[in-house]
Amino acid sequence: MSDVFAKEVMVLVGKGKTGEVIEAMRGATAEQRKAVAAAVVEEVGKYDQWEAYQRRQKVRAAIVARAASLPTANQVATWLGRRTWGMVDMDVPAVVTVLTQREVPWLPEVAQRLNDGMTSRNRDDRWPLIAALVRATGVPVPTGDQFVLGWLESIFDWQHTRERGARGALRDDPFRESLLPRVFEVDDAGAIMTPNSWIVRYEQRDLADLGVLAFAELAEEGLVERAMLLDGCLSRFLKGDRPASMGAFVALHDALAPTLDEIAERHEDYARVLPVASGPVATLAQKALRALDDAGRLDAEVVLQAGRDILFRPERGLVRTQLSWLDRTAKRRPAHAADVVRVVAGAFGYPALDMQERALAIVGRHLGACDADVRAELAGAAGSLEADLGARARELLGVGSVDVVAGSWDDPAPPAGAPARRPMPAPIASPAELAAEVTALLSGGADAVAWERVLAATVSLAGDRAALHDCLLPVLERGVSYFHRSHLDHVVLEQFLGLTLRAVIHEPVQDSWRAVVETIGWLATTDKPQEKTWRNVPAPHFLLIRRVAEIGHRIDRQPVPALVATPTSTTGHVDAAVLVERIEAAERAGWEPWPVDFAQALLRLPREADPEAAARAARLTSAAGRRLAARLAAGPPADPVVERAVRRRVRHWWTSQNAEREMPIMRLLPGESTGDPTYDALFHTASAGERWPSWSGSQPLWPAVLPSHREVVAAHLLPDLAIGAELGNDDPARALPVVAECAGPCGPATALALAYALGSARESTRITGVDAALTLAATGDLDGTAIGDALAAQLAAETTKVVRVVTALTELFNAGQSAAAWAIAARILAAVLPSPKAPPGTPDLLALASRAVAGRTDVAPLPELGPVAARTGSSRLVTEARRLQRLLP
Repeated sequence: MSDVFAKEVMVLVGKGKTGEVIEAMRGATAEQRKAVAAAVVEEVGKYDQWEAYQRRQKVRAAIVARAASLPTANQVATWLGRRTWGMVDMDVPAVVTVLTQREVPWLPEVAQRLNDGMTSRNRDDRWPLIAALVRATGVPVPTGDQFVLGWLESIFDWQHTRERGARGALRDDPFRESLLPRVFEVDDAGAIMTPNSWIVRYEQRDLADLGVLAFAELAEEGLVERAMLLDGCLSRFLKGDRPASMGAFVALHDALAPTLDEIAERHEDYARVLPVASGPVATLAQKALRALDDAGRLDAEVVLQAGRDILFRPERGLVRTQLSWLDRTAKRRPAHAADVVRVVAGAFGYPALDMQERALAIVGRHLGACDADVRAELAGAAGSLEADLGARARELLGVGSVDVVAGSWDDPAPPAGAPARRPMPAPIASPAELAAEVTALLSGGADAVAWERVLAATVSLAGDRAALHDCLLPVLERGVSYFHRSHLDHVVLEQFLGLTLRAVIHEPVQDSWRAVVETIGWLATTDKPQEKTWRNVPAPHFLLIRRVAEIGHRIDRQPVPALVATPTSTTGHVDAAVLVERIEAAERAGWEPWPVDFAQALLRLPREADPEAAARAARLTSAAGRRLAARLAAGPPADPVVERAVRRRVRHWWTSQNAEREMPIMRLLPGESTGDPTYDALFHTASAGERWPSWSGSQPLWPAVLPSHREVVAAHLLPDLAIGAELGNDDPARALPVVAECAGPCGPATALALAYALGSARESTRITGVDAALTLAATGDLDGTAIGDALAAQLAAETTKVVRVVTALTELFNAGQSAAAWAIAARILAAVLPSPKAPPGTPDLLALASRAVAGRTDVAPLPELGPVAARTGSSRLVTEARRLQRLLP
């Protein structure tokens, strides 16, 4: 009978008749329930999420049937909490109905178990069921973080607010009293309560019905305690949160519009907010305390401490307001004027000249209230003043000298000769160590040192193929567990390495493996790409691919004991004497180096001549030995001519605009052919067109391909640098610090590459550009004029902004390279100052230039500055132009 009953229920389940399933299970016996539970799991238990979604009507009925059949709370909670149901949109009322009609004592335990297993990933699926069970059983309302966030999502869901409004939903909500205090304690709660912009735009309802302002409306109605909301906002301000979340609490605080009495009662909390909160929150607290002070209800010490807490903050508006507040305090409370001056002097070290100037002016206005001891303190603090402010401080304080920052920037002298090259670390010694390094490489972001060590060890350890197989297979199963043709079409270096290592350990994958093997063999024996897939791949990346392919193709056909191209220094160079020794050893053992490996080795020789190594190479007799001798005798290949070109950039659908732009790059034009296709490909680039940089992430390896040709590597990087930040791929600028450490000419391609980095929208890219610029400046190879001209061109094309450049140049200046910062800034100023309307950020650039030239006598005049400095008025642009003009010869 039980089996017959189960079949009848499963017929209803198959038709998706959930209501009839509930009625059928109402009077079922224990045996019948057991049979239904088994039948349901046999029918739908193996569905994955997609299969469950495709059969969702049937699955909804099945969920109800088995929930009505399982005998314990743990089993029911496990069934209802399955991840498979995430796309099904469970019929919550039906589940609650079928559970409550069983009248079992453990129903509250089901709710508790589901709540305990709720996470941010499954909250959308679980919360409605848990909330319904809580309401149905009358158990205490859960107050955990996930339940609170789920409750807020149910209140502020766009569909819910469209139908009833958040205010109406909160007014009748049974969870409000229990959960509202927790809203101020749970991270990210504010982001849920912030209405989406499109809801605000399209809904004809006031904002109190759409967001957190509903709480303020309920406070006006007396349904929510006003003091609790204010205290909650302040506690959230002190705790902090993401800006997207904090904005909701700022809006709520402003809507509550606290009275002076409420502010006075909480003034200590407002004061504690000032040094730790975000800019908008600190501004709110500053405004509240200032209003209290204007009413004469704030102690002077609180005002002074507010100054100490704010004058170090980066937000200029906060600092400007605080200085004005302190100035007024000194006027209103003469007895505290000296203390105010001490606090204001803390702004002498603020990293903006206009703020330093304001502080100095305030000190001058209240200097009469200062005794000799305070003046001595001020003289010491004035040592932080920059540009022309140090001299003004000396005059104001009446002292003979002040050790000011303005004249203390001395750029480090470039060292004589090239910097010492760091040796490579010890080679990988075991298959287990190789497996660990391969794991890191397959995760992306590799550097040339790790890459070269892995290639060298793959060859040197190939004698014990069984040990390699045992150690590498688990790594490759995790990192390259499948193969798709796109791994070849997209030229992803890490994936290609993984596929090649499978060939090395004789572990194929799927039926497409033949395509991999054929491609590896073709790449290992070709001189230049012919197929369309590979034709536009940058030459350095193509050489890296060919080196990997050569290992996979020749390791069984033409085994060698070691690679000869493994660098001896971290820049990628191979010492000439070491390479001669490697070829001598090969001749004694009777083997020839692989062609691509040997071509790479020759490219890694230093530019400097080594007569002793050349003499030894002249005695070599093998084909490789004769090529090496000829290379050492002739010197490095001639550097190609660098010519301006453009890279066409089309903004894609995910960007803010749809315009097409031409980004400047550099094209390499080789001289006479060397007869080696590998060399000729590397020393020539064509205009890049619209190619997609799918090799992003491998660019940091390119400098080690050509460590003696810095300008060539920079030219190959430029097409990707021109669009790298916009596409959001791995940042190609990560290669620039390595390029800076290389040898060879540093010309227009290198300058343009640095300009792209220093003007990037990405902060991380700008920092990378500064690192590279510092390396070049330390060796005397930085061409600030060329970089400045390139940045000026980008500003004219509206592909960068002055404010970005200022942040990068400030880092360069703070690192001690004031001459470099000035050289770049001067060329940009010469381009932007003649404009009828200077771009935003120009006053900051002028201030930085003033800091950079203060105390220097080796700077040239800037003719474009005069007309701006001669304008009437006291705008910040004019003020900073006048300051810089006073400091220039």
